[in-house]
Amino acid sequence: MLFNSLNFFFFFILVFFLYWIIPKQKRWIVLLASSYYFYSFWNLGSVFLLGSVTLLNFIGAIQLEKSKHRKKILLFYLVASNLALLFVFKYFNFFTHNLNQLFQLTPTKFNLPTLNLILPIGISFYIFQSLGYLIDVYNQKISSEKNLGQFAFFLSFFPKIIAGPIEKSSHLLPQLKITQEFSYKNTVSGLQLFTLGLFKKMVIADNLALIVNQVFDNLTIYKGFSLVFVLILYSWQIYSDFSGYTDMARGLARVFNINLIKNFNHPYLSTSVRDFWRRWHISLSTWLKDYLYIPLGGSRHGIIKTLTNTLIVFILCGLWHGSSWNFVIWGTLHGVMISFERLKDYFFKKRFKIPEFISIIFTYSFITFSWIFFRSETINDSLYILRNFSLGLKNFLSISYISASLTQIFKSNSLEMIITLSLLFIFIIYEYLSAKFNLVKIFKQQPVFIRYSIYIITIMAITHLRDANIAKFIYTQF
Repeated sequence: MLFNSLNFFFFFILVFFLYWIIPKQKRWIVLLASSYYFYSFWNLGSVFLLGSVTLLNFIGAIQLEKSKHRKKILLFYLVASNLALLFVFKYFNFFTHNLNQLFQLTPTKFNLPTLNLILPIGISFYIFQSLGYLIDVYNQKISSEKNLGQFAFFLSFFPKIIAGPIEKSSHLLPQLKITQEFSYKNTVSGLQLFTLGLFKKMVIADNLALIVNQVFDNLTIYKGFSLVFVLILYSWQIYSDFSGYTDMARGLARVFNINLIKNFNHPYLSTSVRDFWRRWHISLSTWLKDYLYIPLGGSRHGIIKTLTNTLIVFILCGLWHGSSWNFVIWGTLHGVMISFERLKDYFFKKRFKIPEFISIIFTYSFITFSWIFFRSETINDSLYILRNFSLGLKNFLSISYISASLTQIFKSNSLEMIITLSLLFIFIIYEYLSAKFNLVKIFKQQPVFIRYSIYIITIMAITHLRDANIAKFIYTQF
C-alpha cells in the first residue's frame, strides 16, 4: 500500500477519523494498530520480523539500563543481533555470491548455499533507528522506554517505516506520550505538505522515470549527450522521488500532531560534497555522524585518522543502500571526494575562495556523475556509461546534435519532450525560489482566490499528468 495509491487514501481517511473520535489517552493505540496493518500489506512475514526486532530492543534496552557491570558486552550482543538480522535478509546472498566466485578459482569449486528470502521493506530504516535508540540508552542520553506498545509505535509509525526519516528516540518518543488535541492548523499544513510530496512523486519523479527507465533498460542504444542528459534527469528523479516521500511522511505525521525531522534542504545548491551530505538524507547522514563517525574518533586524532574514518563511514553508507558493488563504489566516491575537500581545507585553509556558483556547478556535476553507480543495475552497465557518456563531447554545443539526441530519447514524441522538460524546469525554479524565500509564508499571504487556484492546478496536475501505473518509491528498496 503506497502513499500514492487509492487504497492508501481510504486507509488514511479511516485512520484519521478513528484517531480523533476515540478517547485521548488511547489515540496512540489507533496509530500503532494502523501502522502494523499498513506494514502487513507488504508482507506478513515482515510483520513478524518487525515484532521480533521490537521485542529484542525493548527488553534489551531495559536490561542495558539496569546493567551495572557488563554493559559494553550487552550492548555488543544487542547491536550484533540487529546487524545479524540485517545481514541475513539483505547481505547474505551478496556475501555468498562473491565467495562462490572466489571458490570457482580454486580446485574445490565449493559453492555456499543462498537463501530464498524476500527483503523486508524498511528493514534498514527501523534497524538503524533501533541501534540509535540502544546507543542513546547506553550513553544515558535517554531512559529506556517501559511501555512496549509505545516503543512498538516508535519503530513502526506508518508514515516513516518504509523509507524514513530515521528518527532519534529523543525526538520522537516524547511526542508519543503527549495527549494530542486536534489542530486545524496542523491538519491543513500537513495536507498541504503531503500534496506537495504527491506532486513531486507523481508528476515530476514518475514522468522523469519513464524516460530514465527507457534508457537504462536499453543502454547500448545510447551514447554521448543522450547518457549525460538522462543522468541529469535521474538526478532530479531520485531527488523529487525521495524528497516527495519525505514530504508525504512529514505531512501525514503532522496531521496527527507529530513532527518528523526534515530530511532534505535543497541539496543541489550545495557548495561541496560535505555540504551535500548536510542537506541530503539528513537523518541518515546525522545517524552516521553520531553513531559511527564520532565513535570511530571523528576528526579528533589528526588528518590521517580523519580521512580513514571518512572513508569507512561512506563505504558503509554505500553498502547500507544496497548489497551491490555499485553501491560500495558510489559510497567510496563520496568518501574520496570529501577526503580531498578535507585535505584542501587542511593544507590551504582559506587562502583562496572559489565563487559560489562555480562550487555549486562542480558539486552538482560530481553528484550527478556518481549517480551512474547508484542507478546502474550492474557494474557492466556502469562501465558502459563511463566509456560512452563523453563520446562526441565536441558536439555538445551543436544544436543539431542535441536535437538528434533528444529525439532519440523521446522517440520523436515532441509532446512528451515538452511536458517532461517543462515539469523539470518548473521544479528546478521552485527548488531555487524555495531556498531563497519562505514560499509557505508568501503563499499564506495570498488572497483566497489565488491560494485555491494553486490548489486546483496542483490537484489537476496530479490527476492528469501522473503516470497511469502506481510506481514504487526508489528508497523503499533499501
